[in-house]
Amino acid sequence: MEENLATEISEEIETSETETETETPAEDTLENGTAETNYAQIVKEDIAALSSEFAELAGLSDITELENPLRYAALRDLGLSPAEAYLATTRRRRARDNRSHLYGAPIINSKKSGAIPENEMAAAREIFSDISDAEIRKLYKKVTK
Repeated sequence: MEENLATEISEEIETSETETETETPAEDTLENGTAETNYAQIVKEDIAALSSEFAELAGLSDITELENPLRYAALRDLGLSPAEAYLATTRRRRARDNRSHLYGAPIINSKKSGAIPENEMAAAREIFSDISDAEIRKLYKKVTK
């Protein structure tokens, strides 16, 4: 049995030296008709697809930089697209709320703005004893505008 194995290996080496290799982008076909997967090529294609689709991955140079590369590879082996595998393995971060510029300045106690201070109200009551407090406030607003 060992002799048969040794002769098969030597014959395989001799035939492989004389054959010319034909490469396809991601798979090489073996003698028995099965395909050998070129994972390096697949990884390059995945990186290109992911970096073009997701802005946060623009600087991605290797799949191992993903949050869970082993899970990503397992999902890719199951047939998911690069985007589907990435979304399934990554916790999406909420975008930072940058709408603060849409809100006006903080409201400072609206009751106090334009109101006459208590000490000035007391002085105005002495001067204008014949008019009401509401009319004094109205006059104060006209004067301070």
